[in-house]
Amino acid sequence: MEVYAAYSKNENLLMKSSSGALFGVIAKLFLKNGDLVFGAAFDDNFNLKHIGISDEQELYKLLGSKYVQSKLGETYRTIRKLLHNDNKRILFVGTPCQVAGLKSFLGREHDNLFTIDIICHGVPSRKMFKQYLAWQKKKLKEDITEFDFRCKTKSGWGMFGKMQLSSKKEININSIYDPYIGNFLQCNTYRESCYSCKYASKDRVGDLTLGDYWGILKEHPEFYSSKGVSCVLVNTDKGNLIWEKCKPYLNYVESSIEKVSKHNVNLIHPSIRPERRDNIYKELNSKSFQDAMFVKVGMKTKFKSAIPYQMKQAAQKLFCLIKLGSRK
Repeated sequence: MEVYAAYSKNENLLMKSSSGALFGVIAKLFLKNGDLVFGAAFDDNFNLKHIGISDEQELYKLLGSKYVQSKLGETYRTIRKLLHNDNKRILFVGTPCQVAGLKSFLGREHDNLFTIDIICHGVPSRKMFKQYLAWQKKKLKEDITEFDFRCKTKSGWGMFGKMQLSSKKEININSIYDPYIGNFLQCNTYRESCYSCKYASKDRVGDLTLGDYWGILKEHPEFYSSKGVSCVLVNTDKGNLIWEKCKPYLNYVESSIEKVSKHNVNLIHPSIRPERRDNIYKELNSKSFQDAMFVKVGMKTKFKSAIPYQMKQAAQKLFCLIKLGSRK
């Protein structure tokens, strides 16, 4: 396994992506070659479904993190049919269990199928996300037309979201206080199976594994970018083929699985099931959404969140560079 920290040289693509835009770079290469890409996209009613695209103009639908379970529908059957009847290459991106499900459904390896699994913490239910959107709509007294779980325009790479309303007004979301995203970050709302996920390990099912390179300031401070850095795990020969083709479009530095996994614990073990998980879904049926999903935030986290993001990142980078220099 080869491991890298990387981000796209295309700043426009980088700003539209949640971390280093690695998926966007890879997907563009497939689409420019006339191939197909399958990934998760919202429809007009914020139902998250896996779709297939062949046009680069549709790539925006698949970009960005989406913290909700995607519906696969007929995706596996569609891919099987395309693999049997078409010479085009297919790129499939999903959670590790979705990638494993696809491979199990197909029953054998296909030379023209390439897979990417994401480092996954767990997924809440689609119903919970719908309840959250209904609560926001009632509170704001407007329809929500766009929703971005991870938006970089306000504070760069991090955990800030954004909604756009029917009036074109934009609402920034401080994720740690948000009832839906905040509880997601605290692992309170995942499916029960996510807490015992057998794919939360260094043994990956995809040809490539992608995720945020959390901890980049500690492991590679000289490579930090405020616009996002991804970690890339090259797991197979097919993964290496993809990696070699996308390298000219990336800034990258070699890393290690030990460094990445220190800051991405889901490469070591599943998310720990918190006590709050016992009641949060039950309370959704007996309390208001806001009361059931109240986010408990510790004083340390509150203090950190009060510091402007750019100032915090600049100070941390300076500290890490000084520490790195003292080791030499």
